[in-house]
Amino acid sequence: MKKNFKWFKSSIIFIMRVLFKCTFGLYTLLKFRTKLVKNETKGLKGSYLILSNHTNNYDPIFYQAYIPRFIHFVIMDAVFRNAILRKLLNWFGYIKKRKAVSDATTIKNMIKIAREGGVIGLFPEGNRNWDGQTMPFSNAAARLVKMLGIPLVIGNIKGGYLTRPRWGDAMRRGKIEIALTLELTSEQIKKMSVDEIYKKLEQGLYQDDFAWQQEHPIRYKSARMAQDLELFIATCPCCKNIFTMHSKGNDFSCTSCGAGVKIDNYYNLIKDSKIPFETIRQWGDWQEKNIYEVVKNCGDEPALSHNEATLYKSETEKNYIAIADGTLVLYKDSLRFLCDNGEVKSFDMKELKGVCVQFRRGLAFYSNFTDYRVLFKSGKVSAYLWAHAMNLMADSAQEALALD
Repeated sequence: MKKNFKWFKSSIIFIMRVLFKCTFGLYTLLKFRTKLVKNETKGLKGSYLILSNHTNNYDPIFYQAYIPRFIHFVIMDAVFRNAILRKLLNWFGYIKKRKAVSDATTIKNMIKIAREGGVIGLFPEGNRNWDGQTMPFSNAAARLVKMLGIPLVIGNIKGGYLTRPRWGDAMRRGKIEIALTLELTSEQIKKMSVDEIYKKLEQGLYQDDFAWQQEHPIRYKSARMAQDLELFIATCPCCKNIFTMHSKGNDFSCTSCGAGVKIDNYYNLIKDSKIPFETIRQWGDWQEKNIYEVVKNCGDEPALSHNEATLYKSETEKNYIAIADGTLVLYKDSLRFLCDNGEVKSFDMKELKGVCVQFRRGLAFYSNFTDYRVLFKSGKVSAYLWAHAMNLMADSAQEALALD
């Protein structure tokens, strides 16, 4: 009976995969103007692991459209919260992973698939990057490569960020190049240390889309090049106000002092004399330094605060439920939600885990065995900046705890 069911399931997945490649998969590759410049998965049999940089929501679709075998991708747990979608993803064999939190169950599932000869797909960064540059990642990926011992394929995507940046609301049609390199065989992995594997991953996964664009200027077609950039860049360099940046079409400016830029179809900043930056990357780097100083010097005052927010919670893979409206405030020792009914919900910075951005606008964190998410009603507040400031605060709280 089990053997018949396994055959039936494999047949259904095969049919679905063929239909996908001929329809939505092909449509996606053509729509995004993707080009496979290298594919060393051809001829690979048995289990292997694909690790890739993460630039775009469609990254898994690109790989599945090009690779004939089914890929068991590791997917963030937020996608599994819908009951129907969860059953479908589990049935197909996708692997759930809690964002920014280690998960033993995820490892067990990957080991099981590897033993069964399956292909596993993973994005070590854990998040799509915000500035076009591969984000730092821990050596957990290298330890996983060593533990599984199966061939390692490194995928590298160029232009995915520029085509659809994480902060952007629409596609900017240009060009994407994808390379799949057989980086390490099982025999090579056995002879290497975790540190040696990690260096290989750093080299193979690194991509800087803005540097690539400077070398190979490509026109990215859109009339909304700046739209929603405030989800990433939330601080004005002229008046230093936070959450005052506003985008519309190709225009990006401060609602407080009026300083602003236009973004052309090559991602160049057409700026007025007040803006000191030439690129989005420079602006983002300055913002990180600025928020570090804000967090460091806030004392007993709030480092960040924003009203018209809604707090949600979720337990054991259930959907998020709204529990309060109010104001989110970040202090040195705690994150506080000041409810409109007068109640204060406080979260100790030393206890917060998994602080990250869900999708583009949701601020997510984990505390006391419960998942929380904050959404801002305007939809234009930078959850990215909130997450970055909270992680800086949490690091500072952990350092203080270590010194006690």
